[in-house]
Amino acid sequence: LRTLYAGGNGTTSNPYKIENWSHLDNVRENPRANFTLENNLSENPKDYAKVHNAQQGFAPIGIESTPFTGTFDGNGYTIADLTINRSIDDVGLFGQTGSNAEITNVSLEAVHITGNSQVGGLVGRNLGTVCDSSATGHVTGNNGVGGLLGSNGGTLTASNASVSITGTGSAGGGGGVGGLVGTNAKDGLVTRSQAHGNVTTERFGGGLVGSNANGTVNRSRATGTVTGNILVGGLVGANGDPNGNSGVVTESNATGTVTGTSNVGGLVGYNSVGSVSASYATGDVSADSAVGGLIGGNTDSVTASNASGAVTGKQRIGGLVGANGVESQDRPGGTIETSTASGTVTVNESATDPTEFGGLVGWNYKGTVTTSNATGDVLAGDA
Repeated sequence: LRTLYAGGNGTTSNPYKIENWSHLDNVRENPRANFTLENNLSENPKDYAKVHNAQQGFAPIGIESTPFTGTFDGNGYTIADLTINRSIDDVGLFGQTGSNAEITNVSLEAVHITGNSQVGGLVGRNLGTVCDSSATGHVTGNNGVGGLLGSNGGTLTASNASVSITGTGSAGGGGGVGGLVGTNAKDGLVTRSQAHGNVTTERFGGGLVGSNANGTVNRSRATGTVTGNILVGGLVGANGDPNGNSGVVTESNATGTVTGTSNVGGLVGYNSVGSVSASYATGDVSADSAVGGLIGGNTDSVTASNASGAVTGKQRIGGLVGANGVESQDRPGGTIETSTASGTVTVNESATDPTEFGGLVGWNYKGTVTTSNATGDVLAGDA
């Protein structure tokens, strides 16, 4: 009779015990049970090769038809050298978790994970609760790519990632690329968490969360560099989406450098349907248009927030917000209240007319700005 685990019976009071890679791989045999890690795992043990396919690596635990809905306690131990290389969706140590799943105290080191959509170091698609967990290494995918979670429709708390992220981002939205979470949606909550890795993507890129629509980011921060094209932010790439799903960012900050082309901000790339409050950004920001020290483009609410990084661009450049409103779509600007900017604003030498710029807001289209100010220099040359 095959022994699946080192002990336990899978109950809350006596969870199955995981002592090696084979035991970990067998978690998929009882996806509704309770588990606890009892040993550090790395590529050295003999059974590592047994569960790591030579080409595809480890098979994610939990799929759409049978998601993981149990509990998994990392118990202070480390899982190192996890490798996954599969051209499928829902890729991570756990591919998909259900709403009852609870994953705690899991530490992943030196992961190398590649997938298609919903790709994360710990969970590809999370609908459960993840807390006190972390990851380091590299994660690569297309849409919904994050250092810890590919997509989050559950709760993520007190967790962090120092993962190098490479993705594309969905052209239609909903598929972000972030240092911690790719896409935070479906009432997803990210709180008291951090990301420290660099993010590279085409669109919807954030140092912490790529796309935050119908989700909340609270008391969290990002420190990594974010590089992309459109909808790129130091913390969140896009807050809210064109379908009216709103995002909330509060009491959070970003300190990394942000570079892109359009709708690029030190904290949020584009705040379309959502609110940003009690938050700040200190990183330098560079883009062509709709570029701001805090937010690149804004059509909703910004309150009690500030930016101090240097901002460089060609059109609609602001120390706090680059473009408050979208004239071409007749979308009025949002409300900016009790917020400040102190960074230097520089109009790029290659800028051509028209070039709108300002120490606080570069371009204000039917928006409202109250009790806010800017103290940084504005360097416009002959623009």
